[in-house]
Amino acid sequence: MWFHGDRDSVTNLSKLFDRTREPKTKDEIAWEEALQKNTTWAYIGFMRDFSFSKFSKQAQQKINELVEEDEWNNALAIDNPASYSNYLGKYPQGRYVGDAHAKLDELKARADAQAESRLWVALVQRHEPEGYREYLRKYPDGRYAQEARNAISLAEQEKEREKQWALQQEAQQKREQAAEEKRLKDQAIAEQNRAALQARQEQERAEKEQHELEKQRLQQQRAQEEETKKKAIEARKKQEEEEQARQERDLQLKQQQEEQRKLQRKKQGQMILEETTIGQDPSISTMNKIVIAGVIVVFVALIIFLKINKVI
Repeated sequence: MWFHGDRDSVTNLSKLFDRTREPKTKDEIAWEEALQKNTTWAYIGFMRDFSFSKFSKQAQQKINELVEEDEWNNALAIDNPASYSNYLGKYPQGRYVGDAHAKLDELKARADAQAESRLWVALVQRHEPEGYREYLRKYPDGRYAQEARNAISLAEQEKEREKQWALQQEAQQKREQAAEEKRLKDQAIAEQNRAALQARQEQERAEKEQHELEKQRLQQQRAQEEETKKKAIEARKKQEEEEQARQERDLQLKQQQEEQRKLQRKKQGQMILEETTIGQDPSISTMNKIVIAGVIVVFVALIIFLKINKVI
């Protein structure tokens, strides 16, 4: 009965028979050290070093117990339905199965209470009869059941008052809307009248501007016509002056030509007279030269006259 798995019993037994039994083996010494440390890694190290020891089964059992205890401590630390469900999934026959179910029931009751409180707060904020009815359907005997019934009654009364107030507001809005529509209609008529008056004024101003522009255009046209006439008169005057100058030049040229012809005829007469008086003179060739020179002078004068007429 001393070997009930109690570490202290094993230790006491070892001390009692320490001198009478045979010397301890290596695995026995290692097993006692692992029991003293009582950690998962100590038992794992023992199984690694003495995998065929008689204490291997106990070591594995110790490892399983410590791992299960770690899982349970983690579940307690997390303290939510998932952590306890995870523990039950791994250890359906574990040492803390009852505690895990109790924790789940506690969390469920707490969650239900919190959900009921959240729902109630939300319904109070909404403050609608249908919301309170929803609460009573879900929690007919809940903590806020009587408050929900009272709230339904008050909400219905308040809703009726709001309905009456809304009807009054609607009637007031209709009156204000009718007055606003009349004001807008009168304003639109006034705007139309102002627009029509402005359009007439704009039209009159445009017509006046058009009249002024037409007047300016006629004045400019008359001024241009006067200028054109003036230029035409000046052109005719200039042309007449040029024509007169040309005629004067022609007359002067004709006079010059006539004088040249007279001079030529005079020279020819003199030459004929000289030929008559002199007779057959060896200087006849000289007279011929003079005659040829006179003909050349007349021809050059004719060319000059033709060029002058062409330029004019």
